Amino acid sequence: MAGGAQVRVLVGGSGSSQIVKPIGSASAAICKSLKDHTAQLRTPDVTDLYFDLSDTSYVDSTFLGLLLSMVGSQYEPSSPAIHLLRPAKAIREQLAQMHLIRVFDFCDSFGDEPVRWRDLVLEAADPALVADIVVQAHRQLADTDSEHADEYNHVADGFTKNTSS
Repeated sequence: MAGGAQVRVLVGGSGSSQIVKPIGSASAAICKSLKDHTAQLRTPDVTDLYFDLSDTSYVDSTFLGLLLSMVGSQYEPSSPAIHLLRPAKAIREQLAQMHLIRVFDFCDSFGDEPVRWRDLVLEAADPALVADIVVQAHRQLADTDSEHADEYNHVADGFTKNTSS
């Protein structure tokens, strides 16, 4: 598991739809594994990618920035449409506070339930790779939420400075 965190991520699918379900905290610790997994789903066969947040107790800004980058890339060839499935009220409130609520497509059902779930292997990522994901995610957030852009850029600048030393 990533960084020894007690986090589980399930993945599954049905037809042209795939689903990712973080259980517990969705943070920078799982972003590298998620990024690698979702990159494999960029095929013409996958038209929709759902993130089931019904059992997600916490999302950090890096995770949200990663999702935001996926929303932006969904208009590229072979990229699935991104949907947030059943996020908890606290997560919706966090998205609203971050001015991201308008960016995501929310839904309450997946349609056909996934044929079968499997655990996504969460590998400990190289710290430099995690830092790169944190920087990219926070730059994406800064571009989307001008009210909090200085805060996001400050985080990105801190990670950039630490990795270039």
